[in-house]
Amino acid sequence: MVRRLIAIATLALAGSTALGVTAAAAQPTGGDGTVSIRLTEVPTDQAEDPRANHYVVASALPGTSLTRTVEVRNGSSDSTAVRLYAGGASVVDGEFSFMAGEGGNDLASWTTVAPATLRLAPGEAGTATVTVAVPAGAAGGERYAVV
Repeated sequence: MVRRLIAIATLALAGSTALGVTAAAAQPTGGDGTVSIRLTEVPTDQAEDPRANHYVVASALPGTSLTRTVEVRNGSSDSTAVRLYAGGASVVDGEFSFMAGEGGNDLASWTTVAPATLRLAPGEAGTATVTVAVPAGAAGGERYAVV
């Protein structure tokens, strides 16, 4: 089973929470190719923002949610199952790093990915929905996570 990454960054803005998702290059599956992941859409009002191709750049108030679709592609010569889940991350001294495993911080606990597993044949692509549901009582602040 191969774990793939989508970085999800959350920044607080004047009582709201700004959300971002980055599609990171996936690691090799062990065959002769890789598994990759990317965002499938950029909102039209963010088409000129270069970050929008790699991050979900949005603002969400407590009690609201944000949903984006990602595409996962198996570029290897082997069938593979890709498990998708949210895990905690941080930015320290300008460096983004992530924790091993599921959960780990508020943002990871607010994030769901469906389906949780994609089974992909060689050359096949599938989509998954990433949803960040900001709880009604969430305090503003900066949070990071990966999927």
